[in-house]
Amino acid sequence: MRNNWRDCKAWKDFGVELSTTNNEAAKLFDAVLTQYVGWYDDDSLGGLEKSVEKMIGNDPNFGTYHNTFTSD
Repeated sequence: MRNNWRDCKAWKDFGVELSTTNNEAAKLFDAVLTQYVGWYDDDSLGGLEKSVEKMIGNDPNFGTYHNTFTSD
């Protein structure tokens, strides 16, 4: 199992701008995504559900953002 998760800078370097500046939330997002895509629960993290809870606990606003549309 993986144990080296991407923080905010690593996500940005990868070309993905997250809606959080909380590194722990970013790492947990990586863990959540990995578990979801891999279709497994990582017991060392408490599984997918617990990982999501921890991620949101570190940044309750993570994943929420507002789109701004401008017209020319």
